[in-house]
Amino acid sequence: MAQLWVLGLVGLVTLCYLPPGVRTHHFLNDSFSRLGFGFQDLPPMESVTVIGAELLLPCQPIKTETGVPNVTWTNEGQVVNDPRRYVLANGTLLISNVTASDAGLYRCVLHRGPYAVVSAALNLITADTGAWQMQPRNTTVREGSAVRLTCLFSSIPPAILTWLKDEEPLPLNDRYYQPKPGVLQITNITVQDASVYRCTAINPLLRKQFLSPGGYLSVVALSDSPAEGGDDAEVELPPRPSLLAVPSKVEVEVGHRGVLECMTDDIYHPQLLWSRIDERPIRTKGVNKEGQGSLVFLEVQEQDAAVYNCSIVSRHHRVPVTQMIELSVLKAPKAEVSMSTRKSMVPVFNPVRNGASVVRITCATEGVPTPEISWYKDGLPIPVSGRHHFVTLVMEKNFTKQELAIANIMGRDSGVYQCVVRNRVGVASEGFKLTVNLLPNMPEAPVDILVKETSTKDILVAWSPSPSVEKAEVMGYIVHYFEVGPVEKEKQHLTNNTSFKIEKLRPYTNYSIYIRTFVIFPDEVDPVIGEPSEPLFWRTRADVPGRLPKVTLRALSPTVLLVTWKHLSLEEAKGAITKQKIQWQKKDSHFYVSKDLVPNVTEYEIQDLLPNKWYRARVLVRTEAGYPHHYMQLPWDQIKMPKVGPRAGHDNNRIQVHLSVFSENPTDILVDWVLADVLRPNVLTYEVTYNSTPEVIKRKNTEASASSVVLKNLEPGTCYTVKVEPFYKDVQERGRRATLGCTICTLAVPPDTLPQHKFTDKIGIKKIRVKVLNTTSMLVSWRPKGKRMTPDFFTVKVVSLGLQKSAKASLIQTQDPDVEDAGGQGIVEQYFGTQGIGGRDMSGQETTREAGGRSCPTDGLAEESQDTKLQESQEPCYQDWSNDRPVRYMRLTRKRLILTDLEPLHGYEVTVTPSTATLTGASSAPHQAITEEGVPSVPVNVSWSAASPKDAILTWSRPRHINGQLLHYLVTYSHDQIEWKNQTVDHHLTSTQIQDLVSNTNYTLQIAGVTGGGMGTHSTVFIYIRATLVGEPQISTELVVISVVSLLAAVTCIVVVLLCLRIIRLRQNSAAAFQGNGTCRMVYANGVKASGRDHGTELNDYKPMLASLPPTTHNHHLDTKGGPGSHDDGIVANCLLDPSAVHMNQADVPNDIVEPLCDGIGPHKVEDSLDEIDDDASSRLLQKVSTAESAFSSLKDFDPRSIRESTQVDPNSLNNGSGVALAIVS
Repeated sequence: MAQLWVLGLVGLVTLCYLPPGVRTHHFLNDSFSRLGFGFQDLPPMESVTVIGAELLLPCQPIKTETGVPNVTWTNEGQVVNDPRRYVLANGTLLISNVTASDAGLYRCVLHRGPYAVVSAALNLITADTGAWQMQPRNTTVREGSAVRLTCLFSSIPPAILTWLKDEEPLPLNDRYYQPKPGVLQITNITVQDASVYRCTAINPLLRKQFLSPGGYLSVVALSDSPAEGGDDAEVELPPRPSLLAVPSKVEVEVGHRGVLECMTDDIYHPQLLWSRIDERPIRTKGVNKEGQGSLVFLEVQEQDAAVYNCSIVSRHHRVPVTQMIELSVLKAPKAEVSMSTRKSMVPVFNPVRNGASVVRITCATEGVPTPEISWYKDGLPIPVSGRHHFVTLVMEKNFTKQELAIANIMGRDSGVYQCVVRNRVGVASEGFKLTVNLLPNMPEAPVDILVKETSTKDILVAWSPSPSVEKAEVMGYIVHYFEVGPVEKEKQHLTNNTSFKIEKLRPYTNYSIYIRTFVIFPDEVDPVIGEPSEPLFWRTRADVPGRLPKVTLRALSPTVLLVTWKHLSLEEAKGAITKQKIQWQKKDSHFYVSKDLVPNVTEYEIQDLLPNKWYRARVLVRTEAGYPHHYMQLPWDQIKMPKVGPRAGHDNNRIQVHLSVFSENPTDILVDWVLADVLRPNVLTYEVTYNSTPEVIKRKNTEASASSVVLKNLEPGTCYTVKVEPFYKDVQERGRRATLGCTICTLAVPPDTLPQHKFTDKIGIKKIRVKVLNTTSMLVSWRPKGKRMTPDFFTVKVVSLGLQKSAKASLIQTQDPDVEDAGGQGIVEQYFGTQGIGGRDMSGQETTREAGGRSCPTDGLAEESQDTKLQESQEPCYQDWSNDRPVRYMRLTRKRLILTDLEPLHGYEVTVTPSTATLTGASSAPHQAITEEGVPSVPVNVSWSAASPKDAILTWSRPRHINGQLLHYLVTYSHDQIEWKNQTVDHHLTSTQIQDLVSNTNYTLQIAGVTGGGMGTHSTVFIYIRATLVGEPQISTELVVISVVSLLAAVTCIVVVLLCLRIIRLRQNSAAAFQGNGTCRMVYANGVKASGRDHGTELNDYKPMLASLPPTTHNHHLDTKGGPGSHDDGIVANCLLDPSAVHMNQADVPNDIVEPLCDGIGPHKVEDSLDEIDDDASSRLLQKVSTAESAFSSLKDFDPRSIRESTQVDPNSLNNGSGVALAIVS
């Protein structure tokens, strides 16, 4: 067992691939506590393996106190359990020797008792590879420009791609940039970059390496440009830069690396700028620019989802060229479930009452892309029925809410309900356990249910009550029924009887019927509803058909009419068809002929009719209820039979055989045949015999259902006689109808127009017509000329005349001198083409063949590669070297042919030559035709740029396939996709200007080419022009708002400052009071500030003061108890007033106001203060200060650097600013 486990593990690691971007998220995480079991290890969403490998698919349940749930696996709904595929002990599924039939959807189911949960589906696929896709294969660029090469390989799992240059790995160079696997950007191209580029791909599981076809990059060197110089030199403006085609939408999962490509082939190296169309800034952290200008998100976040603009800013052109790229951020889904009844929301773990009218379970999910919702009950899908309905409540972008409504709740509805949501990124699931309360006195279900049919639309249902049901005061029954199959809601009726008549049912429809008993006990408020009876399935009786089948009439000959019709559905027929009847009559006849048919026939041939007469026919169908009522009044379909012509009519009892040979397979003969419908059911097999000589006959048998066979690998240029003989179930039928042999000759290799037979003028061609059917096909028909000899086959030669210049259908008519009826000869309508010419017979048998070899150039010269390494072996083409035009040959025994796979607006020349096994007749005159003109393909490289805030310039490249002559371009644009404006552009131009647009508005613009065949497919581009373009002064809305707010704030601050200054001046004008500590406020070391109290205000007014305290004398000591001219703390209040300083700022302080320096001290008290100082020096100093002129009469003489400010604030001071004390600086 250990060895088996190790082998399985190696198989999982080496031979299994799990896509890295597909993960599982939030699977029953929140529901685990409610359910009691869940998944610890979930299966992946996808697994890739190889045939013959050992594979392990993980699925491990969570182990709880109650044990581990049982694990089973299902494949496409069937339980997996066989010797080669079985479940291991840990829940893992082991598949040994993987086969192709093992592919499919697998699910892991956990069981615990009657409950179960299921995992998301695991898609098991086998490794495989496909084809290469390279763009461009061969291209030419200018030196200094750029190119983008793509190399994609279809592989499961994704292949590892490596670029090669001349069979060597790419050199290390900054000019070679690979934004993602398979994409190569080459910038600033040099002549040395001219090489063959190809890719290698390695499938990691198949361990095989694949080499792509090579693409040659040619580089055109730039010629020496004229020297720039004198004033007379004329400078030619270079062309506008263009953006190379890159993906317009990029999808990246959250947290993964995302690249938005943007590159230009402009040789002047313009600047590439990125912006968001919603004008939000692009985050700088984790976002880089790589290559020429690609925007790289190292880890994509949800807020990065937006439409981005890549703009080319060139110094030669003012208007930039812009390209829009959408970044879609993929996000794994999340699920949330809730439950409600008819009355209110209830918790998901609450039980519900038996018989509740309806329970609604809601599942809400969100993710990118929008997740899909699936519902399961106990691990099985919940089907739509009469009681179960799914309603999508909300379906917005990336958000969906779906509701499961369960009507008429019963005990069997108990179980685990699970909502599983899924998108490309991951899956999520939530669920809950629904419990239905079953009361102990609940009545049992009725028994002996019988149905008595009364009519096709009414039935009578009868039953018997259960013997165990106790009698109650009130007892009744509920009859439930609904259609089986269609999504029809269940219906119910109440009755007190043991029978009920159900009316207005559909005829021949299956119904499911069940009955429930309800009782009302005296002590119960609500009725008690019992469990349902076993369902009874009943199909109502059939009714007569309500309508006739739709009939199609087609005359096969003047006397044979083919009638075909489609079967009626069961709903239209109101029952199963048991018989059919076809009726026909001549239009003016008073009676009709009737023929009974079996139910499965859908066509019938009416024979022996009169030519050139009107006939009517209809088909009646019958059910078990009979034919339609009043069918005599039902409508007929009518047709006029054709006139009798030469050789009219045919033998309907003989098998008709047709032979064809095409130049694509010149040695193969296509044999197809037609047998009457009445004979086909009796055929056992067909025997095809063919021979080139009477002695050697070969046989080939086919099935009874076959109508054609291909005889391969015959001798070239050899005539064969072919017969088809049907073998019938009835031996007596064999040989009764003789089969004629048909003769045809294979083509020579290379094909030749005529067999190497003798010429005869006894057979020829007349009334040849070439009718153009559409842009790619034409009908060629003819009639043989001459009655003495009948041709065995005809050789049709088709020569391509190439593309025609005419833009409209032109009629080319050739006159055949041998045609009797000149009025309808030689008419050919337009069309020409060279590749894949095939044929189709008029019975509907497809005979189109693809050309086996390559198409030859019309000039007859083989294409030469610029590098001999690129020349690959190709199959030879068949060329008519006489006129150097591609030629195709077809041989057939019919007299008409449909040529298909032609080219639009191409001319073709058709010639028909009759032949027998030994003779060749005269060829018809060449008939020419031009196929109808087609519509062009979509214009490519469409881009736009803003010319002004109201004008946009649109540029594009011509469509790759014109399919005719291009007349003009039609440009339509709209801002709401309701009202569209048109603009016509000449076919010579590839750019136009769209005017009178509205700035800051999204426009949808479409451009398409127009030919004589009509308008082609349009290309759509979205335009958004800002009000201010790049290069102009830009005033954004945010800047305007910030400026206005700043201005308002500045004005507010100025007003507040002015108010504060005013308040301070008013306070300064009032009498100042001394503080308790004897200090004066607003006195600085170099003066007293006249206004303001903060250190941050400017100095407007200063009053000089003492530079230091007067020295203390022996007559005056520090009196801490206070005294004259002092405060309580003993500091002398030498607060002086300088009258001149008061007038330093005449605007702030009036002349008549003298501000005191201390409370209670004015100018008249200065002398008293001076008298109290005994020191003569101090007295003289104070006296000089008090009488001196202002030290600073103007602020012009003030030097702020000579001042030190110091403010001392008393914490005990009041809020009026009186706490600002003097600062004395010596």
